Amino acid sequence: MRWSNVRVAVFILLSCYSTVHGQTGHVVHGVGAINQSMAGAGTAMPLDATGALFWNPASITDLRSSEVDINADLGLLHATLSSSLQPNALAPGFPARAIAGSSKTDTQRVFAGSIAWVQKSNRNKWAYGLLVVTPGGFGFKYRNNGQNPITTPQPPSGVGVGEIHTNYGLIQVAPSLAYPINDRLSVGISPNIGFASLEVDPFPFTSPDDANRDGFRTFPQSDRSRAIGGGIQGGLYYKPSVWQFGASVKSPQWFRSFEFDSRTESGQPRSFKFTVNYPMIITAGLGYSGSTRFRWAADARYIDYQHTKGFAKTGFNAQTGAVEGVGWKSIWVLTTGVEFQLSDRFTLRSGYGFNENPIRGRDTFFNLGSSLVTQHQGNIGFSYAVKEGLAGSFAFHHAFNNDIQGQYQSPFGPIPRTSVRSDFATDIVVLSLNFKF
Repeated sequence: MRWSNVRVAVFILLSCYSTVHGQTGHVVHGVGAINQSMAGAGTAMPLDATGALFWNPASITDLRSSEVDINADLGLLHATLSSSLQPNALAPGFPARAIAGSSKTDTQRVFAGSIAWVQKSNRNKWAYGLLVVTPGGFGFKYRNNGQNPITTPQPPSGVGVGEIHTNYGLIQVAPSLAYPINDRLSVGISPNIGFASLEVDPFPFTSPDDANRDGFRTFPQSDRSRAIGGGIQGGLYYKPSVWQFGASVKSPQWFRSFEFDSRTESGQPRSFKFTVNYPMIITAGLGYSGSTRFRWAADARYIDYQHTKGFAKTGFNAQTGAVEGVGWKSIWVLTTGVEFQLSDRFTLRSGYGFNENPIRGRDTFFNLGSSLVTQHQGNIGFSYAVKEGLAGSFAFHHAFNNDIQGQYQSPFGPIPRTSVRSDFATDIVVLSLNFKF
């Protein structure tokens, strides 16, 4: 594929990317159909350019040829938000009777994609790469259906926070460079630039106001804001025999603050800022490729949410009344996958992954629009070689339903006799074209 065609494809992806839903918190669990069907295990198993560049840039030296991958993802989202209030929960006589209900998110279909290119030099040992990918995100929209208390307007007009709309999208452009130190050990490095967008409505991460002087402070609406940031990834890849080992570290991606324009209760202009970074990710992997028909890979991954701005803190600020963040804890992720080459043209793959839930039950209220709580995922996929140098790949991913439950929260702590619950599951289909040259 000509380099000019790759640039066109990158431009198209940058123009039309949308939010993805990762199930290891908001981080994607796999990239491209091949890596996705292995449940994201790929740090020590470079099966394609996409997975190798994303999880361990050093491993691109072990790809058999130069390669371009074009990947398209369709996600189906299953999310429900439920809440209940017992009589007198908020104040004497308020509410007068028990109320309860639920809402399903309007955001049910999500499109995303990625493009990967690896060039192996014929003149020296260096290998070069470029990855354009959506490495994480989330988006939910819960309307007020008149039955779910939490989606009714903010007091005094209702007993909730209002209709909830969140959308966080991130795209990463990452050039890579790798070099084999000897026949067994390779090193790689990949600086990256991130482009992010954020919309949260109502916006809880700034101070509420009482500009209309009715005695009730409310959080403002927000527009969509964009920010740019960057980080770096380094990796090692070691293949002494039929067993191979890999390790990589993705630094945090540090972003400029999102800047929002809004209005007070009385319609006066106001502005505010909020910073969301992408977490540090440390991964170690093991692979086996001792058979021409069978490969196995496993990864252990640590995602450091609890030291990442925007994710680390939670609760209400005592001085301003603003929510300080979503309060996620750092998590471990374990993935494994197998590949069977059934014929010269057809290859079958399957994988399973488990991750800890980053959201504690007590923080359910602060994650009404970011309840990414699935923990178990199953994957299956295949590749079919259409002709020499061209293959099509397919993957199906299912993240099994999980839920969290807590109470309404106020600046004075949890509110007794109240309940909030979020249920979440996803299905994702990934289609890829793999060009080798």
